[in-house]
Amino acid sequence: MSKSKLIFTILIISATYTINIQQVGAGSITNRSKAPDFNLPGISKENKTPSNVSLSSFKNSWLILYFYPEDFTMGCTLEARSFQENINKLNKLGAKVVGISVDDIEKHTSFCQKEALSFPLVADKEGLVSKSYGSYMNGRSLRNTYLINPNGLIMKSWTDVKPYKHAEEVISALKLEQKKSLRKTKLMK
Repeated sequence: MSKSKLIFTILIISATYTINIQQVGAGSITNRSKAPDFNLPGISKENKTPSNVSLSSFKNSWLILYFYPEDFTMGCTLEARSFQENINKLNKLGAKVVGISVDDIEKHTSFCQKEALSFPLVADKEGLVSKSYGSYMNGRSLRNTYLINPNGLIMKSWTDVKPYKHAEEVISALKLEQKKSLRKTKLMK
């Protein structure tokens, strides 16, 4: 095989692999679609005993549902800290935060305690919830976030999140979606 044919073959294989990766992460989640339900064990610094966390638990609140690869890694720690640092702002806006990964509840417990996280981390050990949100690949949750309104609709989604300033990005989007929601309510009256 000539050098140019070899390079062309490698490029085709690389392009196909990249397309497949993007498709796996994309899922069937779109803005304004119904958020897939979940009911999994979760833990936070306040709830030291694992208890089930479900989408219906947040029926009258805005929910920031974020998926992340693994507890105690640099990016995941930055993202969790950023949400925790902004938790009061989020609560004042009527929003709750839930983190999901395929880590087990014991690892989540250690991570919650070390980082003093007041929001629940949910153990999706089989990856079923991560898959239902299009946030799963190669045995890990992908770094994706979904803003879910009080009616259970996904209002905004972020894929391949950069963790450092993500919480601020989510707060801005939350405020915008709440304004749109308020305007829509006023127009309906």
